[in-house]
Amino acid sequence: MGQGVSIRGAARMWGCSYYTARKRLLAGEIPPAIVEGAEGPQFPDLKEFPKDTDGTWGKLIGFQAELRRWDIQQSAATVDLHNVDGPIGIAIRGDWHLGSESTDYETFKAHLDLIDTTPDLYTAELGDLIDGYVKPNMPTGHHEAMVRVRFQRHLVWDACKRLSGRVLCTVSGQHDHWGVHQADFDPVEWVSHDIEVPYLGHGGLLTLHVGEQTYTMHIRHKGRFRSSANITHGIKQHWRFVEDADIGCHADMHIPAIEHVHWKGEHRLAIRPGSYKPTDDYAQAGDFGTSPAVMPCLILWPDRKRMQAWWTLEEGAEYLRGLRQ
Repeated sequence: MGQGVSIRGAARMWGCSYYTARKRLLAGEIPPAIVEGAEGPQFPDLKEFPKDTDGTWGKLIGFQAELRRWDIQQSAATVDLHNVDGPIGIAIRGDWHLGSESTDYETFKAHLDLIDTTPDLYTAELGDLIDGYVKPNMPTGHHEAMVRVRFQRHLVWDACKRLSGRVLCTVSGQHDHWGVHQADFDPVEWVSHDIEVPYLGHGGLLTLHVGEQTYTMHIRHKGRFRSSANITHGIKQHWRFVEDADIGCHADMHIPAIEHVHWKGEHRLAIRPGSYKPTDDYAQAGDFGTSPAVMPCLILWPDRKRMQAWWTLEEGAEYLRGLRQ
């Protein structure tokens, strides 16, 4: 700056703030002459922040827009099933916990085969697909891992590829998201992109056009207001405070539940799936009991607004087959 003086030096000479001195220098004002040695050392080649920062902000805004082109997470998604000729089923599944030594892999594989062989049966996957213990403050989870986390992701990828064309959406649970905390890698986002289905992040609204009817589902892994004494309480409060929908589906608690509700003059459904991991050391220490591998099955009709939920995937698939015979 003027006579080898920095902006800070000029600010001291003028007795003003750094930013005022910067404006005065940019306006062409010259600071008063310096008495040799009065201001201490001078630094004629001192590097400063740029005077014109508009270009920086413009590039930042432009690059942010470019980055957003790569972000596949969405808060709302639409599924078109206009051409169905009868009722459809949606398996409400979550908490796979693939990789844990406690996971019920036999039932999990049987469900994959059942979905694959049942016409017009789809799935919504509600997160915690991997067990994913990578946080150092959770040692028992590490000790109970049957396979390393990388292979857990491979198992999720294989399961979703087997269900290609059946998965309607995915969300991420905290076990999946621990990979984001540790390494900025989201396995559910990665798999969703690969099988080309909507990824709703931690949760979102799914609008389904089934034949002549439109159904809305809000889907989350976990949410506020939940209660161990009233398993569907969090879903109903989500309708009240966050987002209304015909159907609400939350996971995480490992306690299956179905509740039919008359809400705002309409029939609504609140659904929670169980878990393929019946227990672990954390569950036993917290007195959470044993979780059943119950995955409810939702049935939707295309010619009239009708919703029905079956307690198990097996019952729902059997009923769906009977409807379509």
